[in-house]
Amino acid sequence: MHMSELVDMPWFCFTPSTACNIKCSYCSQSDVRTNTISTDLLQDKTLLEFISYIPPTHLFISGGEPLILPGMREFVNFASGYGHKISFDTNLCIPVKKLEDYLSYWSAESMCYWNISHHLVCDIKLEYIMERVALLQERGISNFVKYVGVPEMLPQIKQNMIKLMDKGIGAAVTIIYGNWLGKRMPGDYTIEESVELLDMVTLNTFGLQLFDGVLSKGLSCRAGQDYIFYNMKANDEVIPCCHGSQFPININKTFFATGDRSRTNCGIGNCLGDVMLTFNINGVMNEADRFDALCAGKSKFLGAESVVKFINEEIIQKGYELKNYGKFLEVEKFLAGKGIRNARKHTITEKKEGNMKITRRIELESINAFNRYSDWQNLYMDQNTGRLIPDTEIWSGGQRIIRINALGCKGNDPETGIPIVGFFGDSATFGASFSEDSWSRHLNIRGCQPLNAAVEGYNLDAILARYRELSQRVNFACVVAYTGWHNIIYNETGEKYWKAKLEEFAGDHVLAFCTLATCLTEECRVKGLDSLICTDSPRNDYANYFEYNLDSLNKRYFNFWCNIEPTLENITKIVDGVQRYNDFLRRFCSERGHVLIDLHSYMLPSSYENIPEDFYDVCHPRPSVYQKIGRYIGSAIEEPLKDFLQKRTDKFFIETVNPVSSPEAFGITGKDVVPVGNCDRDYEDLRKNIYPLW
Repeated sequence: MHMSELVDMPWFCFTPSTACNIKCSYCSQSDVRTNTISTDLLQDKTLLEFISYIPPTHLFISGGEPLILPGMREFVNFASGYGHKISFDTNLCIPVKKLEDYLSYWSAESMCYWNISHHLVCDIKLEYIMERVALLQERGISNFVKYVGVPEMLPQIKQNMIKLMDKGIGAAVTIIYGNWLGKRMPGDYTIEESVELLDMVTLNTFGLQLFDGVLSKGLSCRAGQDYIFYNMKANDEVIPCCHGSQFPININKTFFATGDRSRTNCGIGNCLGDVMLTFNINGVMNEADRFDALCAGKSKFLGAESVVKFINEEIIQKGYELKNYGKFLEVEKFLAGKGIRNARKHTITEKKEGNMKITRRIELESINAFNRYSDWQNLYMDQNTGRLIPDTEIWSGGQRIIRINALGCKGNDPETGIPIVGFFGDSATFGASFSEDSWSRHLNIRGCQPLNAAVEGYNLDAILARYRELSQRVNFACVVAYTGWHNIIYNETGEKYWKAKLEEFAGDHVLAFCTLATCLTEECRVKGLDSLICTDSPRNDYANYFEYNLDSLNKRYFNFWCNIEPTLENITKIVDGVQRYNDFLRRFCSERGHVLIDLHSYMLPSSYENIPEDFYDVCHPRPSVYQKIGRYIGSAIEEPLKDFLQKRTDKFFIETVNPVSSPEAFGITGKDVVPVGNCDRDYEDLRKNIYPLW
């Protein structure tokens, strides 16, 4: 059968016995594993009656080792007689004659797939497994061989997978979950082991497990309805899924008794993926077609870049969150560092999609460093206008580093018909330019999508102009403005100016303003920052900004701000400027009824020593806290946004984005540039040479 058929079938997963014929040191069932074989469950009248009256269902049988159980032959034949499809989670360590007996007795049409675990740690030989797999192939039974990614055995696992693939046998690798040789896995995989493991995955969902899966509390899921697990811990309990043993449920309240297949909210906390995503059990996405290829012996290594792209586009971009996002960032940074650390030479190609859209794709080589930050920035920004170049992608080593969409915004094109939350600001909002990431990507409001409209170096005039442009093309459900530092101690810095500009963001949408975040505390006025600064890039050479940013993620660099000297006088100017603007903004939002997002209070370090923890300079948060910021912003705007959307008709957000056929159609011309104003106080213009495009 085609595996996509499983997406719509009910699933009844059960463990007849925890008895097993081998003893793996990483066994997830080690707490209940037994050497005593029992036939009680397979002969249980209540279970057999249950099997006889439920509609055609996918029966996923695991253990222990299910194929060593007396009565299994008769049970499978009984179940298949009622139209059920059977899958096994097995180590296949049984005599060839016993396997032949099973296969001669069972109908191949009743078989769905066999998930075969090859346990190298128990010294099971590959030839032993392949001999038995050949019998399944002869009868047309879908199967694949799966390995547990023991770090010390990854090279051997890869060799075995290649041999299996060459013989037309599907191969896969998953993680260790739990204790392993004094380590707590998967968190304790080193970065090199993590990437080596991800390079070997044949399903993206298996790679997702490296990061502890998706935070799922409240996620609408079929588990506990038409997907349940029975007797996993040999305790006769029904649980919603294999990692929900702490959340037993009443089977009489599931689909199998009520006929109700509607999703329910997950109460577990995190979903490890695998089956839940592969077959769309949790409503996030599915890889059923790729799983079908795996079971048909057509698997191939996807690579770490594929897993990162999958997580970015299918998980994070849709508003879901990883449990171990820090680990994911480490992997993403490692891959980015391999591809772009010393890349300057590049080629530019244009890819036409359909009859209209042209994608400008830049391929970087991994030789020669960028000498200036502007050399890097010019790849995606028009230096004459200060606008991002629409439909631009920068790639290196098969990994997409950054995408500018058709609207000239960082990220993918927004989907039609889904309410949009627009994020406007400068480099702090734009996020790291050598990565797809930013805090807007972590907006955790179901049914809405973020649009990162920020641009590096923009002052308040330019941010407002950006909002005016995009509001002609996008019906925003919500606008979040983080106005940045370029109007607090230079350019226009008065409250009258701030008020006039902020009022122009008003429209038919929820409007939220963020206070300015900084790691500077009151102690910095006296202590300064010299004892905390850690960098080998000269502060007076801001041309190294690109390299500094990239290295800062791995080396935990911490600098002051741009090319400014961290004197007590300059620190005081900044602290006073931030405080004055934030005090104004609190009053403004209170008077106007706008949403206030107090990032300053939320991000302020708990102590002087912790100043570099979440910031790589005094105004730019580290990418490691983007998820934290995105969730905080989401919690602040979620209720006002829901109230707003309830008042809208279903048609309001359809066709929100006017199509553009090329960068020229976006109307980017030199006359659209908003000039940077002069300082209206006696302060030195500290912005000199910060962003080379101006």
